[in-house]
Amino acid sequence: MIIQRKRFSLAGVCALCAIISLGVPALAQYTGTQGVDMTVIQGVNTAGTIRVNNLGCLEALINIIANGTQVVGIIWASVILVTVRRCMKNSSRKAKVRLVIGLVVLAIALSTPAMFNWLVASARDANLFS
Repeated sequence: MIIQRKRFSLAGVCALCAIISLGVPALAQYTGTQGVDMTVIQGVNTAGTIRVNNLGCLEALINIIANGTQVVGIIWASVILVTVRRCMKNSSRKAKVRLVIGLVVLAIALSTPAMFNWLVASARDANLFS
């Protein structure tokens, strides 16, 4: 069996390059996104000043802090309430005080993200961030 080598002529290669550069849709799968699939965005100028939404970054950081505070507060209140359950056998005044403290800590922990968002929204509306 004889294997023949295919030889491409220079004219054939140039014709193929011309077809590819014209952006024939049939050849788009071989050449990537060119021709009909190509999108040109005009009017974008990055040489000037670019404004960054620093308030959005600040709000994201405050939300992370508020959610972390909420999780820590819920865990702390859970520990207090579990210790109250152990102390309730004696029904002492100390157990009742711990129960109230645990419920107050739980209420504060659950309302922390809402308080943080309210403070940021009121400061934004008062134009304190500009």
